[in-house]
Amino acid sequence: MKYNTQRKKLIMSEYGRNLQNLVGFACTIEDKEKRTEAAHYIVNVMSNIIPQTKEQTDYKHKLWDYLYYISDFKINVEGPFSPPPQKTEIPRPDVLEYKDKDIQFKFYGRNLEAMIMKAGEIEDEEEKEAASRSIANHMKKMYLTWNKEGVGDDMIIQHMALLSNGKLVLDISEKSLIHASELITKKEPPKTKQNNKKGKQQRNYKRNKFSRNNPRKR
Repeated sequence: MKYNTQRKKLIMSEYGRNLQNLVGFACTIEDKEKRTEAAHYIVNVMSNIIPQTKEQTDYKHKLWDYLYYISDFKINVEGPFSPPPQKTEIPRPDVLEYKDKDIQFKFYGRNLEAMIMKAGEIEDEEEKEAASRSIANHMKKMYLTWNKEGVGDDMIIQHMALLSNGKLVLDISEKSLIHASELITKKEPPKTKQNNKKGKQQRNYKRNKFSRNNPRKR
């Protein structure tokens, strides 16, 4: 077993060692046409490893440049772009930032907050109330996955009003939210050996009964 410190240094660690090994293998392909075909395949793999690269201008050109960098300019292919100068500094993909500063309740998630803001823009009052109730029940279910001890409906309504900036205020005086026991998914108990044995005995009984009623001709 070799440690990474004993292996060849990664030229672009963003794409990992497996892709670098794949590029190294492509360099050893003798047939230039097949080698070029392998290069096209590798570029497609690179675009899937870091998908945000597709948002950049001329991202295909950049991926082919990365291919030449990773191969240490040893790959000889008929690509759509000419190789970059060897003295050019290796560019790095943009860092994907994680937005976590403006989220208020992490157990609800960012998508649900966006859903609440969208529902707050509904003009029809009846449609808005139906959307509010559906969202509130979903919030209650998500909260229970975080805290299974229980949650009050009043707190869910308060959270929804806070996240919607007061645009979604649900009245639950006449109709409360779905009960917690109905929101939590109950897992079926695993079958025990005794139950399996009982089922096997029942199947054998039916099989023997059928054999007695329908004896085979000898």
